[in-house]
Amino acid sequence: MSSPPDNRVGRLEDWQSEASGRLKFLERLAETSEVRLAEERKANADERKANADRLAEERKANADERKANADRLASERKWTMGIYAVMVIAVITSPFVAKILSG
Repeated sequence: MSSPPDNRVGRLEDWQSEASGRLKFLERLAETSEVRLAEERKANADERKANADRLAEERKANADERKANADRLASERKWTMGIYAVMVIAVITSPFVAKILSG
């Protein structure tokens, strides 16, 4: 049987061993947490970049669509003005044409 001082030393060594094991566990936990945090930050940065790229593409597509719509509207306005001009000319010249045809 061990004497009380030896028993104390044994308990102290056991406690120190447990504390050392806990410390190593906490160090590994901290390291894995740092690795996970770094991976998460990288994933978030990649996602933000992908979102920014997608948003830039959408903005460009919207700008292209607005330009195409503006060009189409300008073309339709020219066509409409041409139709109005033909109708006005027809209304103005119809009495003269009728007079010529009636003879």
